[in-house]
Order: sequence, then C-alpha cells, then structure tokens
Amino acid sequence: MEDETKSVEVPNLLRPHQVMELTEEANRIDKMLVGEHRGAVQDANALRKASRRIRKAVDVSAPQPYEGAEKDKAARRADILRDKIKEGMLSRVEMRRNPVGAVDRHLAWESENKGRILEYKHIMLRLNVGTSERNVANIEKFRPEGHMAYTDEAQISGHLAMSAKAKDNWPLGEPKVDTAANQAERVENEEKKKALVDRLAKARAAKAEKKKEQVTDGDSGSV
Repeated sequence: MEDETKSVEVPNLLRPHQVMELTEEANRIDKMLVGEHRGAVQDANALRKASRRIRKAVDVSAPQPYEGAEKDKAARRADILRDKIKEGMLSRVEMRRNPVGAVDRHLAWESENKGRILEYKHIMLRLNVGTSERNVANIEKFRPEGHMAYTDEAQISGHLAMSAKAKDNWPLGEPKVDTAANQAERVENEEKKKALVDRLAKARAAKAEKKKEQVTDGDSGSV
C-alpha cells in the first residue's frame, strides 16, 4: 500500500505578498513608459524587457486555484501532510530556550519533513488564491506551545514554576495572602493620606494667619 505521508515533488510558488509586489513593480515600469516622464527614460527597451520578465515570473509561479474535485482532494492531502509534519515538531518553548539536543532534533525533523513542508505550502497557496494573508502557508501556526520545568538544562533559562503552596495562595483571581504588592500599596496610600492631611493643616493655618492679619490691620486703622 502506498504511503500517503510520503511527499510529492512540487514547484515552489510565490507567496501572496510576492505576487502583489511583483505586479505593482511591473505596473510602475509600464507607467514610466507611457506617462508624462517617458521622455526622461534612457533605455525604454530595457524597461520593457524587465516588465515582461516580471509578468512572466508571476504567470509561471503565481499559485493557480484548484478546479472542481481537485479542491477537496487537495484539502484532504493538506490535512494528511499537516498531521505528519506536526509529529516530532519542537515546541515554541524548546525553540526559544534551546535545551540540550534541541538543535539536533530540530534539524532531523526538518530533514525528514522538508518535502512534506514544501508540498503542504504549495497546496495551501493554491487553496487560498486571492488572499492577502501573508502567513497562509506558514507551518509555525501549528507549532505547539509546550512546557519546560525551571530545572531543565537549557541555553536560555526559564521562569521559576509555582509550588503547590503558591498555587493554593494564588488561585485564579485575587491572592489570599498579604502580598508584597499589597503591602507596598498600603504604605503608598498611607503616605498619600498623611501628605493630604499635612496640606490641609497648612492651608487652614495659612487661612487663619491671613484672617488674623486682616483683623490686626482693621484695628490699626481705627486708631
């Protein structure tokens, strides 16, 4: 029985943004040849050749949509390839922290799946002709997040995991214990309250002093 997970050789296709950029470049060249600045063009033949070369590359390498039953068959094939590609795929945390042996495992996985990845991307580009999504064929979308303990040997260290007691005291929501953050917040609030009281006291004292001066000036004027 034929192995459905074995890759099939396919041509490399342009990504959606590449098709758009190349088409825009060809259009820009064509406008230079017929626009108001065409008289300033020094080598019109070279520009015409460049425009034709770009458009030919788009015609040859731009993904073409599947027709009829081909579309369903291609979608099923993409599912088979995706499931196989995900086998042995390193997690995001492993790729970030690079534990011992991660590079070798990644290279082995990449070598084993190179043909499948190319075929999967080819199919996804043809299934999504006309899309503006840049990552429509990006396999990173289904790389697992993964998890590594703090004590695992890695080139890039991780974060300390919570103990069972910590998880009891810090459930989802507000913590049950008096945290350092809560203590700091209380001190800050007390200092703000004390500063407010001091300002009010100074304001009252200044107001009383001003009133006393006004009374004194009034008494002096009546003499």
